[in-house]
Amino acid sequence: MSEIIASILGVITGLIGSLIGMKIQYNKNKSEKQNDYRDDIISMIDIVVFKISKIRNNELSFDNAIINKDVTTEIYQEIVSDFNSFDRQLQELIVMMSHHASQPNKNIQELLEYYQPVENQFNNFKTSYRIYNQKYDKIEYEERSRIAYSKLKFERRVGEFVENMRDFSIKFYKHNMYDPKLKRVPTKEEAREIVDSYQSKSYKNKYSSKE
Repeated sequence: MSEIIASILGVITGLIGSLIGMKIQYNKNKSEKQNDYRDDIISMIDIVVFKISKIRNNELSFDNAIINKDVTTEIYQEIVSDFNSFDRQLQELIVMMSHHASQPNKNIQELLEYYQPVENQFNNFKTSYRIYNQKYDKIEYEERSRIAYSKLKFERRVGEFVENMRDFSIKFYKHNMYDPKLKRVPTKEEAREIVDSYQSKSYKNKYSSKE
């Protein structure tokens, strides 16, 4: 009888050991997967920031805006392409966080708060280009430089987004984000002075003499 009991206890002990081993392995696999997902998310954060930094560093000068519509249009199209690429990458990041982040709703809401001002300014920039494209060839159109000024405002929003993403990356993932090299953007006061100088009577006369 004692042998039977010992045998049963041995089976039970073995079963418990197997269950414990399976639980440990499950937790290990789960932890490894979570680390993999975290690595994927922080890699996506770096890529998102890299892509949006291209928008800021794509130069649209006041000179080109005023005297070269074709070059300005090329630059505008590159900026739109870069923004669309950034937007797609951001959507991929949001999907990844929604499936695997520890607190996805909070993460995503914060990310969208960063994104909205950038999107709004991008839409303003597109509107500025439509006006520029429609009116450029009209002699009485005196605000050709406004498209470049709109790009400067867009660049400021991009800079704010990058700074917000740096804080986001540390806050939620303890990750030192990729640090893009961003070109300097004039202050609002400097930008207004630039616009005024390009729309001054002397410059308009200079431009008109070339038509």
